[in-house]
Amino acid sequence: MLKQRLITGFVLAFLLVWSIFNLSNDYFAILTAVFVIQGAWEWARMANVSAMWQRVLVVLLVSSIILILWNSIESTPYLAEIIFSIAVVWWLLCGFWVFKNPQGIKLSSQFFLIKVLIGVVVLVPAWLALVSLHAITLNGPSYVLFILLLTAVADSGAYFSGKRWGSRKLAPRVSPGKTWEGVWGAVVLVAIYSIVGGTLLLDLEPYKLLLFIPLCLVVLSFSILGDLFESMIKRQAGIKDSGQILPGHGGVLDRIDSITAAAPVFVVGLSILEMVK
Repeated sequence: MLKQRLITGFVLAFLLVWSIFNLSNDYFAILTAVFVIQGAWEWARMANVSAMWQRVLVVLLVSSIILILWNSIESTPYLAEIIFSIAVVWWLLCGFWVFKNPQGIKLSSQFFLIKVLIGVVVLVPAWLALVSLHAITLNGPSYVLFILLLTAVADSGAYFSGKRWGSRKLAPRVSPGKTWEGVWGAVVLVAIYSIVGGTLLLDLEPYKLLLFIPLCLVVLSFSILGDLFESMIKRQAGIKDSGQILPGHGGVLDRIDSITAAAPVFVVGLSILEMVK
């Protein structure tokens, strides 16, 4: 199992880095859309959408929205800002849902339309955020790699510090294995990574770096929320993994859960700090 996981992880990492730096923005958008559409299929399963035609409808809806955005985002510049704002508000509401009332709203008991809309809000802004970052004239691909690595660094810091010192549960009704000690380990590692990555990968000036570090810590908190949200939905659905398409890793959503929350917040933060154009 470990060998399979390592092989899959290595292949994915190689293909991801290659595509970020070698594909045009159009082809990068297509590639990321493929992952998001697979995520939509897995989301339908996690949200207890049982009928095949309904699952297909979820996939078609997400695909259609992505296509519409792709064709209209340049002519409607404020559309992306609206979508990212909706995403940030959604994830803030998710914080209350996950930490205060994780069993209060169960997708298994909700209307089909609500399940679909949640899937759209979770997946589409993340796709748009990555594509928008990649399109930045200066250092666009580097920003994409940075945010993807940030979530990986956060996961590693949380895992190792949680395993070594973890005792206080972060959200026991959602994900009993996650601890506050793991969170603090992620904070330390992400703070170090933001300094190193911001300097070497993004070539940020010192005064911008002072603003960039707090932004990365805020993004970290949302990445944890994205992870917890998927864990909550899987727990409600009674499943361990969102899918089996990635040997040793589960489904696509299992790999991008943190990114779904982190990427839109990262783009909004960069825009507020005027670090990208």
